[in-house]
Amino acid sequence: NRLIMLIRDFLSEGNSHISKARHIFADSFASLLQAQARKISVYDSNACYTLCDFLEEAFGILVRYEQHNSERHAVLDWPFWLTVCRAMTSSENTATEIKLYSFLYSIWATLVLDEQRKKSLCLDFLLEPAFFESRFNHWCPMVRSYYMRLICWRVARYDGEPSEVEV
Repeated sequence: NRLIMLIRDFLSEGNSHISKARHIFADSFASLLQAQARKISVYDSNACYTLCDFLEEAFGILVRYEQHNSERHAVLDWPFWLTVCRAMTSSENTATEIKLYSFLYSIWATLVLDEQRKKSLCLDFLLEPAFFESRFNHWCPMVRSYYMRLICWRVARYDGEPSEVEV
């Protein structure tokens, strides 16, 4: 909680007068977050669960910083984080997968702000034919249910004009 409060306070618009320091802090924090994620075993469901909880809070703050930053400086390495999500599904741990789908469901609005990120998340991961079939027909009803809820209420949800990626 203290770490989330620190990044929230430091990267807030109220500190825009120290933009260079905010820039360095955001880059450093994102790099440390990646380094820590690399150390987590996909078979350690408690660590994966904690990582998802932390990322749910941190991604919102970091994406907001990216959007409001005058330089439009990208802090998060989205291909890396998509790889992390894919790795979590390879563990075959139902608790990890359920938490991952819940995490993706919760931060969907943050994830799909960028059309290319949305395309990659949907087409290269969630709707990739072999993955879709394995999760849509998963042996565990909870994994199946969480995956279907994510697909129905986030991926397939129509809420306005379709974007170029959705067409």
